[in-house]
Amino acid sequence: MIGLLLLTLAATACSTHQVPVAPAPQLELATSIEVQLQHVPNEYTAEGPVDQQLLEDFSRHVRSELLQRGYEVDPGSPVRLEIDVHAFKPGNTAARILIGFGAGRGSLIYTARYVSEDGEVLAQIDGQERHTGAEIYGLGENRHGAFSAFAGAEKTREILLFEAARHIVGVIK
Repeated sequence: MIGLLLLTLAATACSTHQVPVAPAPQLELATSIEVQLQHVPNEYTAEGPVDQQLLEDFSRHVRSELLQRGYEVDPGSPVRLEIDVHAFKPGNTAARILIGFGAGRGSLIYTARYVSEDGEVLAQIDGQERHTGAEIYGLGENRHGAFSAFAGAEKTREILLFEAARHIVGVIK
């Protein structure tokens, strides 16, 4: 019974990533990448517009992750990273704490494409980040604090943007 409960918690806490276009070999040879973000609602997300501050914060996280992995972030780069943010919901802290099991979770839905100068898609990732506070990060690794289920909207936002940036840049190497 306890095992089933733990499995349920782990399943509600996971993020989903699909890579419909696997990274092209020339993407691994890139040394600099230009970053562009925009809000693009899709048929699954009839939410209002994503605020500009979210896009700026997301761009900062992506640029930071690229720099940490040894890439230059250059507006004139032959490789462009286009990120379409479809929806963002910070979730509800009270529901996360009182109900659990995915209730009140925060979410970020996006599509990221690495595009060459001639418009060829070098890689694509369709992602859904979720934050329930029950996430299990690596063994002995707790990036966001032991009590992230108690996180308010700002902390949830930072967690979702950080994890999305890590997954988007991680598709390269």
